Amino acid sequence: MIAWISNIIFLGVMAWFLFKHSRSDVSAPIFVSALTFRLLAGISTGLIFYQLYPGGDSFSFYQTSLLVLEENSYWSIITGNFDPGVYENKPRVIFFIQILSGFLYLSGGSYWIAILYFSLISFAASLYFVAQFKRLFHTLKLVAIACFLFLPSVLFWSSGILKDTISYSAFIITVILVLKFYKETKFSLLEILLGIASLLVLLKIKHYLLIISLMFAGLVISIYLLKRLGRQLRWPVSIITMVVFLGLTQFVHPYLTISRIPQTIYKNNNTITERTSIDNQLNIVLEKPNWESVLTEVPKSLYIGLFRPSVFDKTPIVGIGHKIENFLLACLGFFTLLVSIKEKPRINWHLIIPSIICIATLATLMAMTTPNLGTLVRYRNAYLPFLFLLFSILPFQYLTSKSN
Repeated sequence: MIAWISNIIFLGVMAWFLFKHSRSDVSAPIFVSALTFRLLAGISTGLIFYQLYPGGDSFSFYQTSLLVLEENSYWSIITGNFDPGVYENKPRVIFFIQILSGFLYLSGGSYWIAILYFSLISFAASLYFVAQFKRLFHTLKLVAIACFLFLPSVLFWSSGILKDTISYSAFIITVILVLKFYKETKFSLLEILLGIASLLVLLKIKHYLLIISLMFAGLVISIYLLKRLGRQLRWPVSIITMVVFLGLTQFVHPYLTISRIPQTIYKNNNTITERTSIDNQLNIVLEKPNWESVLTEVPKSLYIGLFRPSVFDKTPIVGIGHKIENFLLACLGFFTLLVSIKEKPRINWHLIIPSIICIATLATLMAMTTPNLGTLVRYRNAYLPFLFLLFSILPFQYLTSKSN
């Protein structure tokens, strides 16, 4: 009981600290409601894994971390000198267990308190993104709030004891820091440390998100240099910068190099397809482990990664929310197209093009490597808020201009 009370007080202090430092960017009602929804989402995720899928990721990670914490000193856990049990050959899970063990140590081994800590981390990252995005693009503040603080599927899959909670937080922090660089905004020492920690988390947990982050940074920084440098230097320096960032992606993981990507996609695609029921398969079939087979499936994979599950898909009751989200997303995309044709608005292509390239790449790869509808829904949370943001900009600007 003492551990519960002390942790709840500590969580409350942390929440107050976040509110104090963000109240100029987000109003109190929005802060309180967003935090409440995030914590409830984490608890809901925990209940589902605790009661319906006790062998699933969340509760399995908890049980392993609790056992590791009981049998090892915390120094051994930090240094990785412990037996991870069934996760011995899974370095990404081992790293996550090291993180989770720290929160279990603080919470006295409580599953539910640890869930609140993880949910607060993703909320803090989302709040930081919204606050910084509002300062960079002040007219889009409400859109950012809706996409990053209240989107239901993102709330659900980026809360609780999941690797996605940590990787999502690291990913959006990385993206907003790249945008701050583009807008020539100063970085504090804390932000630099936060950026380094985020890159480390992505390197350890979600390799593909680190690759997308490097792609986005390379594109944005190259465009930045094109705008800032003199005529003689801008093209050579920009091209070299892009080559350097793309080159860095080849060192993230040996299975994600250009030469091995087709084999990796082919293997993952076949493995997951074999384990998936026919009703839940996405019908993305790779004939051979080569680029020709991969490129053939790109159009279908892109559509699936962006807009499924659709209203025509058969899903469990909990999938209705995802259907509604995707229907709204399709409507926003159609509205964006109409506004573009009718109004011919001025668009900041310097940021839009890199965003489109990275979102399209991520959506395509996620659908192709995880041809399971349920799994795809979970992994989409990394890019879904950015996709909604991208499709909401022109409709929001059009509607607000008409109301003024």
